[in-house]
Amino acid sequence: MTEAIWNPASAYMQPLQLVVSRQLNLDIDDIITLAINTKGAVQESMQIFGVELQGDIDLEALEDQAHELYAAAASDSSSDTEYLDAFIDF
Repeated sequence: MTEAIWNPASAYMQPLQLVVSRQLNLDIDDIITLAINTKGAVQESMQIFGVELQGDIDLEALEDQAHELYAAAASDSSSDTEYLDAFIDF
């Protein structure tokens, strides 16, 4: 799905169109709208999280980077929770 959204000329576009049409009752115009909105949301998220991509999009690298950022945020959140628990118990 990601390949088709980022690259409308992808060989996956036709199978995606069939699945989305059957499962979600969306036509090609809806898929194009979905692709444009998704791409815009990803670009906005990249700005918010300070992620920069150069050249072609390496989906594996992007996924790895997202996992690293999520793990760091979860660790920070865990530390904050431990601090608050210690403060409350005091």
